[in-house]
Amino acid sequence: MLSSLAMTETTEPIAAFHDRVWAQGDLEAIDELFTADCVVTDNNQTLRGPRALKDATAGFRWAFPDVTLTVDDSMLAPDGRALVRWHAEGTHLGDYQGIEPAGTSLSYWGISVFRLESGRIAESWIASTLPEALDHLRAEAKRTL
Repeated sequence: MLSSLAMTETTEPIAAFHDRVWAQGDLEAIDELFTADCVVTDNNQTLRGPRALKDATAGFRWAFPDVTLTVDDSMLAPDGRALVRWHAEGTHLGDYQGIEPAGTSLSYWGISVFRLESGRIAESWIASTLPEALDHLRAEAKRTL
């Protein structure tokens, strides 16, 4: 679902990240799409290197195995950075950050900024409503106890 992310040499690794990693669950693609010293800042956590990104992504995909990420809009800056506005949805089927699964749906949105080096993602900054969505799941879990 990358229709609004125009394919260029600059955006190809970003589109491949959304398609191969998020849509298909191909975590090994991270090694070829990101630099060895990549830094991903996601809300209040910083992940350094492909291994940390793989671990974080695997944990999320395990808890929300049917997660879909849809690109809603994208822009390319003159300096080659790309901005992507997206939304994600999934069903909470596995433990995540201490929240027991209840089969409830999760929906959130975000904005990501990517910086590329030599055709690979070197940095990414993500701001999303995931923390609020997880707070909602925590509150629902407490109500069912």
